Amino acid sequence: MQKGMCWIVAAILSSTAIPIHALDLSPLVGTVQVQFQPVQSQGVTEGCTLVYRVIGQDHAYRKGSLVSLAGNIAIWSNKQRSNIVLALKIGIIDSLDPRAPSTLPFFAYLQTPHGSTAKSMLAQNDSEPGFRLFIYGLNGDAVNVYADILHGEPVMIGFNRKKDGLDVLVPLDLHIVDTSVSRDGSTVRRQSVEMLVNFSACASGVIKQVQRQMELQQEWRNAEPRQRPGVPKKHEGGKTTPPRRNDPDQTA
Repeated sequence: MQKGMCWIVAAILSSTAIPIHALDLSPLVGTVQVQFQPVQSQGVTEGCTLVYRVIGQDHAYRKGSLVSLAGNIAIWSNKQRSNIVLALKIGIIDSLDPRAPSTLPFFAYLQTPHGSTAKSMLAQNDSEPGFRLFIYGLNGDAVNVYADILHGEPVMIGFNRKKDGLDVLVPLDLHIVDTSVSRDGSTVRRQSVEMLVNFSACASGVIKQVQRQMELQQEWRNAEPRQRPGVPKKHEGGKTTPPRRNDPDQTA
């Protein structure tokens, strides 16, 4: 995922004779690419992701050096359709060299104009090499973050590298389809709303699946006991008839 960033850097460097130590690399800072990608299992959509690549600057730990982030923003449910969560997958490369190893943040979150997931984390895991996944409950501030994402509001990826460390904030523009370099060496970012439209439609479908499952569970709870397989019927007074058994003392 990092090769595209490095190609852009190489193109800019090759378009000028200025030494790299004197070159202003600030035009590189920004979103490189955002793509919509559904998550499916056996033909059933279980989640929706916006796969991102972005270049930022780390003023907290690396004196403003460029840092590459890659991963995705996702909304997904479990196979039982019993809940739905918002998630951020993030991998960090402290170099524009694609061969450089990635590092993992101690903590990461999403921040938008109307909310933050910093206080909504449920869990994290490192199931995919080079990335750390942060999972947030879709409630409180996280709901506002989700709404902002759907509306294409500015998103900030925040992360720190150690416990109680300072946060690095990297802006992410969800409208950037891809990035290229013009003949004069300037960076050109192509915009579209297609990714957000597809993500919104996908997420709406997943949420409806969860809502329907919750409705079915509520219907089951409200149903008469005689309608539930394997549950003894209740008589008047709320007492349940005990199961009948063969009693040797009452047999002829």
